[in-house]
Amino acid sequence: QNVMSLLSSIDSDHYMNVVATEIVQRQKLSDAAFQKLLEAMTANGSDHYITTFLQSAMEDRELTKQNMQAILQMVARIDSDHYKTEVLTDIAPRIKATGDASLKDAYRAAAKGIDSETYYGRAMRAID
Repeated sequence: QNVMSLLSSIDSDHYMNVVATEIVQRQKLSDAAFQKLLEAMTANGSDHYITTFLQSAMEDRELTKQNMQAILQMVARIDSDHYKTEVLTDIAPRIKATGDASLKDAYRAAAKGIDSETYYGRAMRAID
């Protein structure tokens, strides 16, 4: 809880990303703590830093269904089609591996937020 307060007090998108990335890489987080960390990152205005944080969160880590859903919800907060597609194509193999229809539906819903036909096609090919 105190860490989340600390994160929200950091004015620099870069340093917020550094701290959040260290937390996600060094701590085993409960689903609730992971969700709170993602919410704290929404204060970060940079699509680039949100994307690099999400990619770090997915790297070398077990993701629960709730973690994947939280990441897909976070994608909706990214404005850039390029960065949305990066996160989606990174998480697609994990979602496919679960065989979970609700996660695939959530993925497709997140992809619908992509305006570019090229990026949208790339995201959809990654899940199908």
